[in-house]
Amino acid sequence: MLIKAIHYKGKSLYRAKQKVRYLLVDGGHCENVVDNKTLLLNFTTEADPARLHLEFLKNAKHLKKRKNGVVLYHFVLSFSKIDSPNITDEMLMDIMKKFIELRGIENNVVLGKIHSHESHKHIHVFSSSNPLESSSPVRINRNQLKTLCRSMEEYQLERYGKAMGNSIVKLNRPLIEKVDYVKRDRTKRHRKEVAMKERLGNRKTRKEVAKEMLDNLLAQADSFNDFVNYLKDHMDFELYSYRSKTRGVIYLGKKYRWSTLNIDASRLMKFQEIENKLRQLALIRETFKGQSRGLEL
Repeated sequence: MLIKAIHYKGKSLYRAKQKVRYLLVDGGHCENVVDNKTLLLNFTTEADPARLHLEFLKNAKHLKKRKNGVVLYHFVLSFSKIDSPNITDEMLMDIMKKFIELRGIENNVVLGKIHSHESHKHIHVFSSSNPLESSSPVRINRNQLKTLCRSMEEYQLERYGKAMGNSIVKLNRPLIEKVDYVKRDRTKRHRKEVAMKERLGNRKTRKEVAKEMLDNLLAQADSFNDFVNYLKDHMDFELYSYRSKTRGVIYLGKKYRWSTLNIDASRLMKFQEIENKLRQLALIRETFKGQSRGLEL
């Protein structure tokens, strides 16, 4: 099973009417009606197709106001074309209910619809981000979504076996944790460095030269500005930042993080903290002087 997750934020809320209609008509094969392929959860009014979207609008008003906060979720559960002839609407409805349970949105406003007129059968689940009249959304991250996919496939195999055998995707792949990615990258980088050392013999690698030069500059510097000025004197160096923090240097066109070069980043951070405080104090001093001039006038 492939699960596609789409998050709608802010003004996208007003596209709810369009999305609800898209789910109900099933690619033009159905009228805009609620039928036996439709699942409704926690709707507080009668199932009028023309007014279902209003439930999502009304429930979103209970959310805490947050910039770029998710207001609606749209999940698409797809199955293999090979399995489609074996999959019944009853099986898809059961899988939809299991997905809603495992995703933890049983108390949200949910509209589910089976689309069975295309070459591959699939399910749409349209949900509010928050439970009914709640101010907090039910969030999901990438790792949780991966776990959810595997749990759904385990349920498929246990309940329907061969009927959905070609729709098993995630369980046929090894689960790689984030830590494994880090270990694998470090091992790969270490092997490259060892191979380079063998080729160079007694000569230093570019990384070793960069580290040696930076250690010398850092030992001479009394402040972060000193360090930056020393770097500027070396045309081969430049600093690079990410999310407003200096993360490392670019040496001869190649990026090196402080951690990669084993540079004491804590000392650099202390330099920056001290200079930020001095900058704030100078700003406060200037503001106070401006207010004093105003009082004298």
